[in-house]
Amino acid sequence: MLRIASRAGPVAVIPEEVVSRIESAAWFRSSWSPYALLDGDLRLNAVNTALQRLANGLPTDRLVGQVATEVFDVNPDDPGADASAMFEYSVEEVLRTGRTSWLGLHRHDLPHPQRPGTFVHRVWLPVQVPVVHDGVVVGVLHHVQDLTAALGVGRPA
Repeated sequence: MLRIASRAGPVAVIPEEVVSRIESAAWFRSSWSPYALLDGDLRLNAVNTALQRLANGLPTDRLVGQVATEVFDVNPDDPGADASAMFEYSVEEVLRTGRTSWLGLHRHDLPHPQRPGTFVHRVWLPVQVPVVHDGVVVGVLHHVQDLTAALGVGRPA
């Protein structure tokens, strides 16, 4: 039987062996696609190089332990920005149900790396996958595909 850990549930920390296993996996280390391992408090427990690039090159030790929605905050100039709320709901759904969650096409602008205070328009296809250890959902593997160029919407925000 699969036990589910929610934000209010008993699992607050992802076991170190799970973090280590994911961090050392070849698909995680070498993927050009961004991946992050999140706990029930939305804290980054592991990030790959592709995700570091999205965070303007912040090193792993500056990202791990941070709340994902604070690292990737919403564009304050976009009054309709709801990316953080949708992301939180998706992660909570995975923790509650133990099932993968797809958000569909999802706009979430990123801070411009060379122009502080400005954002770059981005469209993503995010998916959150449960991470199970000893029959318990202990975290969420977050993965996104940047579809901005493919959709032809690569304009500044």
